[in-house]
Amino acid sequence: MNQSFRDHVAMPLALVLLPLLVYGNTIFHRYGFRDDYSTIREAREEPGTVLRFCGSQARPLYGWLLENSARLTPTIDDLRWLRAAGALCLGLLAAGCFAMLRRQQWPACLAALTAALLVLLPSAQLIAGWGVCWPHVVAAGLGLAGFAAAERGFGAAQAWQRGALLAVAAVSVLVAALIYQSNAMFYLVGVAAGLGRRLEQPLRRQLGWLAWHGVAMGAGMLLAFNLTYRLFEAGVFPRSPRIAIEPDLPAKLLWSLRVSLPNVLALFVVNDETGHRVLLPAVAMLAGLALLMGGVVWVMRRQGAVRALWWLACLTGLPLAAYNVSILVMERWASYRTLYAGAAVVLVFVMTTLGWWWRARSQRRRLCLGVLAGATFAVVLLARWQAYTLIALPQALELRLLEEGARAIDPAQHPRVFILTPRLRHAPAALRWGDEFGSLSMDSDWTPKEALKHIMRASFPEMPDVNDRYVYASGSVLPKGARPDVVIDLQRISGFRGKLE
Repeated sequence: MNQSFRDHVAMPLALVLLPLLVYGNTIFHRYGFRDDYSTIREAREEPGTVLRFCGSQARPLYGWLLENSARLTPTIDDLRWLRAAGALCLGLLAAGCFAMLRRQQWPACLAALTAALLVLLPSAQLIAGWGVCWPHVVAAGLGLAGFAAAERGFGAAQAWQRGALLAVAAVSVLVAALIYQSNAMFYLVGVAAGLGRRLEQPLRRQLGWLAWHGVAMGAGMLLAFNLTYRLFEAGVFPRSPRIAIEPDLPAKLLWSLRVSLPNVLALFVVNDETGHRVLLPAVAMLAGLALLMGGVVWVMRRQGAVRALWWLACLTGLPLAAYNVSILVMERWASYRTLYAGAAVVLVFVMTTLGWWWRARSQRRRLCLGVLAGATFAVVLLARWQAYTLIALPQALELRLLEEGARAIDPAQHPRVFILTPRLRHAPAALRWGDEFGSLSMDSDWTPKEALKHIMRASFPEMPDVNDRYVYASGSVLPKGARPDVVIDLQRISGFRGKLE
């Protein structure tokens, strides 16, 4: 195959389609996840609500993208198109990552495998399974585009070109941060990719290169910070209590190392906070750590202790920098949706180490490539299974139980409806992490209420005020003395435990 055709057509096209193929069973399953239900209703019935809510969390462009896309997907069945949009964006991100790695002089096969693995991380699995998360990938792509612009500027011959490209990079990061701050840090994925081939350069030149990219990324993030605070002060958006700086940064850093770092090092394996399945995540974490330390040993043997210490500093500092938004914010809630950039940086470092080993085994390259391809195929199967059984199936079961119970509601009788909401102990999935993998959507008051609105509207399309014709209440326990006309028991979902396959 012609190299130009492979790099510019065949491989990018394959990478664009990869997430749709891997997560197809999740994407096109019938379900909603948490605020999917409220978002698609509010976008049509309460214009501006989604924008104001996201703007209050310093993500106004996220709100704009989400509200305008949700207007096009008004029903539960339509949520598949939001998920498909997320998968398509993941594919475009992978294709962009492949192009970036090739410009950083990575071998084509290694660049392709790395780009493919990028869309198999748990954060990507979550995006493919959660309709409202598709703008996260747009932010990641803009962060990566910012690195590409600054990198071209670093090598530009004329000062005006360097300045213009630096400005483009800063604006890309600015826009990315106004969508989703954590994924604007995808800029550092490019930095991690470029560090490996620069190790032999003088340390002063490497520091100058890092400083250049630090200025580009830092300028974009500071502009975003300043703009959002001006919007808050002007009263354009109410400021969420979640927008606050962590007062005890050392303690927050220790918390991040204890809670979030293991998830990053485990790469493709979802952690289990219930403690039932700890062996596989622990093995994956140790394997990731061993590969990173193997890179340090590799550098020490070939370039000496000073370069090895420098590489170790990069391995330590860059993932933390990629996670810095979550460290700075006064909120201690570990989630895969904020770990994407950090996990991607670690993945690039791991693949850099494997690339060094692969290049040194010139007589066994086919064997090495075969092993890597086989490992990638195993990760594809794992990612597909995790997204389907830990996201799609539990939410689909909740929705099915709610729809079955809703058949007893006769709006002509103006009934009192009580929904017995499940608790985390009722979750039927094999493992659970936070409010993401293996969790339930309807363990709150508002999600079943929003889902029921969609169900009733679909059941009685000729009755525009159908959701005003019943009295809604919910809780995990039926109050004493309550006599609702219809009780919908969602706690029955626990009966499916062990059957989600």
